[in-house]
Amino acid sequence: METKLVDIRNLDGNNYATIIQEAAILLRNGEVVAFPTETVYGLGGIISNKEAIDKIYTLKGRPTDNPLIVHCSSPQQFYSLCKSVFPLLELLVDTFMPGPLTIVTKKSPTVENFVTAGLDTIALRIPSKKVALDLIIALGEPIAAPSANLSGKPSPTLAQHVMDDFKGRIPMILNDGACEIGIESTVILVDEQTITLLRPGIIEAAVIEEVSKIPVTLPKEMTDSVLSPGTKYRHYSPNAIIRLFYDKESLYVAIKENVQKSMLLVPESMNISLEHSLDIFKYSEKNLFALFRLADEQHYVEIMLLIDEATSKKMGLVNRIKKAATK
Repeated sequence: METKLVDIRNLDGNNYATIIQEAAILLRNGEVVAFPTETVYGLGGIISNKEAIDKIYTLKGRPTDNPLIVHCSSPQQFYSLCKSVFPLLELLVDTFMPGPLTIVTKKSPTVENFVTAGLDTIALRIPSKKVALDLIIALGEPIAAPSANLSGKPSPTLAQHVMDDFKGRIPMILNDGACEIGIESTVILVDEQTITLLRPGIIEAAVIEEVSKIPVTLPKEMTDSVLSPGTKYRHYSPNAIIRLFYDKESLYVAIKENVQKSMLLVPESMNISLEHSLDIFKYSEKNLFALFRLADEQHYVEIMLLIDEATSKKMGLVNRIKKAATK
């Protein structure tokens, strides 16, 4: 299969619309198409077609009990997939969507079990990326779309990352440059009176609490949860071993003893200079996964990563780092 990589950034209105329609037709015919969101690139399939959903799992090598996030174009489409609509749900949708928040709630009886990995809940969000919304609107149906990477590997924040993983395996990738946020959405489980954080992201729990006036709790066994993607299995990992450091002193000791080809990652706000000839890069939510992929491309054996006090407060970023460091 030839993979068509289409750069939509410089297309005029007519050509842009043509490409969106072409992608929608592929989806309608049960194909899988990669497209950008504000968080990461997604690997999308139409939710009414079991073969398309099965293709996503097969292409990614994804465990079949790991549910997919369904992307909608409007609150009305979002609510049509829910078993019930209640004030707290409406408040969160009105406040945070379109945007990088995913809500897990009881699914409508009309939603097929193959969309939700057999669960009675469904993970829903409305992306803010224009091309993603335009594609869903052109299709006229929500799109199930996990991150467009091989399961367990760093998520894609550039179209080239998707090409690296799926060239010749999917018919089209829509290229709209680097994703603005760079880590996946915050995921919360919501019922009429409670909110549970299933996966941290760029929207912090404190912000959700401030809006909802309800405490955001953690599940008792967060690492075993299957309600949300990114909670049960190892994720985001490069081939290189990741060693975490929480203070400069222990990092400097390790650097002096280092004899391997190593990449050093430090927070973007930190200035650091070393006598040791390590390759130093500054990381943030936006480029973390890209740096992990660079480590693989450049065949680094080890990534030495410093988490300072300011970074330690960023739950979404630290979650991705720790998941990636777990072998």
